[in-house]
Amino acid sequence: MSVLTQVTRAWQRVLGPDAERVARRTGVIQRRRKLTASALAQGLVLGWLKNPDATLEQLAQAVGIAGVEVT
Repeated sequence: MSVLTQVTRAWQRVLGPDAERVARRTGVIQRRRKLTASALAQGLVLGWLKNPDATLEQLAQAVGIAGVEVT
């Protein structure tokens, strides 16, 4: 298995099922609505990777790209 495949699988796990488990355990997401822990994690991580000084508006756009419209 290539390094790229391993990294891709690790990111998918961290930004998917692992984020959901941590959110349930910590109470970050208390109710299942439009915003999932996965979408929140993806939006924040990818938004801050793109721009470490991202505004709330830019982070909201990154969460939108992850599949959930937030305002």
